[in-house]
Amino acid sequence: MPQYGAQNCFLLRELFNHVGDGGSFWQRQALVLVFVCLAAFLNSITVILHFVGQNWMARCLQFHLAKQVVRAQRRAAQDRAFRLGSTVGHTGTGGTPEFLCACKGCRKLSSVLNPQQRQALEASRVVRVRKLLGQQGLHAEAANSSQWCSDLTIMRYLDSYGSCPALAAKYLAATIKWRIQNSVHELTVTEFTEELRKGVVSFGGFDSQSRPVFIVRFVPGFSLRLLIFMLEVGESIIRNSMEPDVLRKDAPSASATPGVWQRIYRSMFRGMKRVESDRKVQNRDRWVWIVEWGSVQRECTREACTQCTPSEDSPVPTKYAGGVSASELIGAFRICNEHYPNRLHAAYVLGAPEPIVSLFRILAKKSTKRKVRFVRLRDGCDRGSLSEYGPIWRRPWAATDFIQLINYIDGSLAVQKSK
Repeated sequence: MPQYGAQNCFLLRELFNHVGDGGSFWQRQALVLVFVCLAAFLNSITVILHFVGQNWMARCLQFHLAKQVVRAQRRAAQDRAFRLGSTVGHTGTGGTPEFLCACKGCRKLSSVLNPQQRQALEASRVVRVRKLLGQQGLHAEAANSSQWCSDLTIMRYLDSYGSCPALAAKYLAATIKWRIQNSVHELTVTEFTEELRKGVVSFGGFDSQSRPVFIVRFVPGFSLRLLIFMLEVGESIIRNSMEPDVLRKDAPSASATPGVWQRIYRSMFRGMKRVESDRKVQNRDRWVWIVEWGSVQRECTREACTQCTPSEDSPVPTKYAGGVSASELIGAFRICNEHYPNRLHAAYVLGAPEPIVSLFRILAKKSTKRKVRFVRLRDGCDRGSLSEYGPIWRRPWAATDFIQLINYIDGSLAVQKSK
């Protein structure tokens, strides 16, 4: 039994030596104090396990502790090499580490990478994901539709799944199979003209940072295929906004664009110029959703409220009756989460019942809770909860204007597909 205590102290000393390597004097002193307390605790646990006859559990504890020592040794050696400016013998191609994951230690180590090393690391991960997709026989489908498997898409999946190429390739392969199985590439605007005219799903325009804003109403006529179509429209808009040349070569001038094109130019192309001039704008590759749940009053009846009063030249219907089933709701959340990850910037849910709100707060992830906001309307007034999206929600684009925008942005979703 004494040898267990000596072995535990030796492993802990090795672990804290590697963890505290390069730290300040006071950090190392704090680690010494933690080492003493943890060694006493582990020795007490070992004594208890010895008396109850569970020596195998003590050996398992030492085995896991030894694994942590090995990981700390690798990271400490890599960190020391970066501080000394030499990465020979510890890195992969281009002096970039290949074993960095999304854990806390690797994130700390990744912070010391210079831009060239970080770019090489991202490129190596993208290549790794493509190789894993090729092993599953999906390289042909990905090559035929490059937007499904572009570098930006792969990097988005890597960000969503902890920078792990295996997980990113797994979920991206599932997305590609899902798109082929549901014939997503065959969606056209003619299939949903009636739903767009009724306002089941509408387009609100662009916010101050050129993010597209969509409005969905859980009413009779809502379907998952309609939701997929709107998500594809959002993907097309974001993809074009991330490639400014696509918009710039055909962007109309303000003086030569009558009617709807002036509105498109003001809300999108000028916003894109603002985004191009300010590279620090974050989350411009995401979208915003405004969800109406059940009967929602859109016309503000509050006295002396100038913020929520819609303009007289664009009358807005006041109420819609809810009619979406639970299976459709679960399917909608699953599609957005699994096949369009890391695309949501914010979602405003209007008129949701209390059981749904309570269930969401219990089951949802912290990252999702930060993005989804439940808004209570009183007399049709949001009292600033929607911020800049209030006027967008009350005065969405007309269906004809939205169809013209789809035809202009992406020919694959247009009324007549190009042969």
